[in-house]
Amino acid sequence: MDFHTSVCYPANLAAVQRLFQSEEFFKARAAGSPASVESVHVEALISEIRVTTKARIDAAVIDLPPVAQRFIPSSRIEITITETWNTTDNTGVIQVHADSLPVSVSATCAFIEEDKAVRRDVNGKLKVNVPIIGRKLEQKAVAEVSKIAEHEQEIASQYLV
Repeated sequence: MDFHTSVCYPANLAAVQRLFQSEEFFKARAAGSPASVESVHVEALISEIRVTTKARIDAAVIDLPPVAQRFIPSSRIEITITETWNTTDNTGVIQVHADSLPVSVSATCAFIEEDKAVRRDVNGKLKVNVPIIGRKLEQKAVAEVSKIAEHEQEIASQYLV
């Protein structure tokens, strides 16, 4: 299922690039979600910023229909989120990998400078490979994407002020 969302950062491009080099920002961004961050690794290269976040989600907090529960491990779900920002053309890629789950998430993004802010447009694809109810689970997950973007915008505003 395709999805689109945007995040507005109240700062110029250079400030947002510095924000994306802050491990603390990525840890704070994850706070308030059901995920507990295990590690954040930031690589700031000449023309690229790469952030890898490893987190765990307690399976008990995932609200799924009983038929879908059998696809969830009984304890914790390991998640790896890799975000890459090409600082030359201000485009990026987001990949989410959830160990042992029949789920894939990938997205591209563009960082667009507007007046005194930067907008990050994210276009992605989320796929849940579960017979019969996969589409319903995708719809539920995509509905959460805008909430995640709103939360990121709030956290970024605190860090950029």
